[in-house]
Amino acid sequence: MKRCLVGIVSWCDSSRFPERFKIFKKAVAAIQKYIPRNECIIAIIDNHSSEDVQAFIEASDIFDHKIVLPENIHDVGAYGVLAHLARDLKLDYIWVLENDYVLFKPVPIKSLMTFFKKHSEVGYIRTQKFEFNQQHCYDKSQKHTKVVEKENAIWLKNIETEEDLTWHGPYKTDRCTMYINNWHFGMHGGIIPLSVWEKIYPQEVSMPYYYKLEKIMRHNFSKQGFKVGVLDGGVFSMEAPSVYQAPEKNK
Repeated sequence: MKRCLVGIVSWCDSSRFPERFKIFKKAVAAIQKYIPRNECIIAIIDNHSSEDVQAFIEASDIFDHKIVLPENIHDVGAYGVLAHLARDLKLDYIWVLENDYVLFKPVPIKSLMTFFKKHSEVGYIRTQKFEFNQQHCYDKSQKHTKVVEKENAIWLKNIETEEDLTWHGPYKTDRCTMYINNWHFGMHGGIIPLSVWEKIYPQEVSMPYYYKLEKIMRHNFSKQGFKVGVLDGGVFSMEAPSVYQAPEKNK
């Protein structure tokens, strides 16, 4: 039985960001390789990408649902559309990925859903690359002069409450190792029960920007008292701040 919506949010102008289009193609190939189709429904919402990118989406058979928009409604609108789709399909979980998130190993969907059932205090599970025993490689703190995993870096504290992290675990399953902590909510590729999403997603959203939405959801998540599950090692890596830089024109 399929209980999770994997939703990809896409925007790419290939003429301005050709490298991003290459990464998007790589991300789609990884989805095809690593996400179990018998356990998930896969959808994509495209925020008015260039025509060649839209043609690539239309030609791909990995997506069960394709929403190609005539205008850019930004991440705020796209996330809301995907949540509505999950609700309409009577699913229990939603996992939102951006089109520069590249999977690098099989996704243990069933194990993660079982983990939610066993740990009702967990509001979402973080699946981005992060190694519990190598935390210093991901530390976004300004105290460190070098971050090894720059594109997967994160604050090693709760930025909503300013609390230090308190870790519980490990919790071993047949397919993965999990931890629980008091991290803040983040939009970066976490699996979340739809019931939790509906408690923290704002009913009225007037601002179009990703980080403002994330701040509201982070506050609501903290107010509800949820904890964060952490999939040790993660299953995807973000590939790309540099690809947003448009190529220089020949002088």
